[in-house]
Amino acid sequence: MRNMKCSVIGNGALALSVAIQLSQKGCTVTYIDISENQKIKNRYLDKPEIVVIDRGRYSVSLSEVTDNYESVQNAHIIVIAVTSSCYEAVFTHILPVIHTGQHVLFMPACYGAILFKKALRESKIKDLTISEATSFPYVCDLSDEGLIVHGKKQTLTIAVSPLSKLDSEITLYNSLFEIFQPARNFLQTSLDNMNLTLHPLPILLNISAVEHSASSFRHYIDGYSETVGQLVEKMDAERIAIGEKLDLPLSTALTQLKNYYGDSQAQTIREYVTNLQGPYSDVKGFGLDSRYVTEDVPGLLVSASSIASQLGMNVPTINLCINLANAITNRDFHKSGFTIEKLGFDKLTTEEIQNTIEH
Repeated sequence: MRNMKCSVIGNGALALSVAIQLSQKGCTVTYIDISENQKIKNRYLDKPEIVVIDRGRYSVSLSEVTDNYESVQNAHIIVIAVTSSCYEAVFTHILPVIHTGQHVLFMPACYGAILFKKALRESKIKDLTISEATSFPYVCDLSDEGLIVHGKKQTLTIAVSPLSKLDSEITLYNSLFEIFQPARNFLQTSLDNMNLTLHPLPILLNISAVEHSASSFRHYIDGYSETVGQLVEKMDAERIAIGEKLDLPLSTALTQLKNYYGDSQAQTIREYVTNLQGPYSDVKGFGLDSRYVTEDVPGLLVSASSIASQLGMNVPTINLCINLANAITNRDFHKSGFTIEKLGFDKLTTEEIQNTIEH
């Protein structure tokens, strides 16, 4: 894979970790920083050498860190690793320059691949291979010292369109990441994004502590009381039920945690995530204005609720979480979120949806 050109479009430390991984595998990597503060671009613009702290300390060099999309045109692989609210802006920049034969990878899964295929149909661009991974490979953050890696997932699922390219794409991406297993389609990868389960409720139900000191509030250690844990389990069960209705083999959040980071013998999500020796012990600083609420509620919960409604299902805990987020933030996430209408599925049968996604 040496000298394979890759463009990673991101707006945070998780996306930067993907660029670092690709560079370590010998790719020529341009990181395109689209964050509002452009902290990564400003930090590494002149010298794109990133210190990584992960069971030791080492440096990784990228080809370029920029806010310019120019590298996309000549990239073999384009990784779209942005929060879901940025999809529309990213698509506007890349649709005029992408072309036949390129490989587009979404990471993490938040209906981005589905929305991108919809945009491609409208623009009549053909013969791209699109993939979507359920999550990022790493748990990490960016500090003054460099990129700090807290954990790495042992396995991830990935879906591919067209389905005929599944084997070759998994071979390609496993040559770079070594952790991918096949998923059926992009609905499976997006519905299997366990951030829907893990992220919003602990903030919304601990609002006083979060508002008092969001910077020190430990999302998992402080946020997961027994009652919060029970509601999180209910929400996860509703997510799994949506998958069953669609005949999609979703994995519970607890199963994913154990597959990702190892089996701690925990019997509940709360037991797993509050383990001080686990991957989430240092996760903190996520408040009401963080992606745990402003991205995951409209991008994941609203989508799940809308799909469930289309299927005639009741998902009371998911809906409770959305309504609570609306009330606390004074926003309408139902309006801004990825409803089934925005995904382009409102007039399709379940079979037609599956066919549209896979081909």
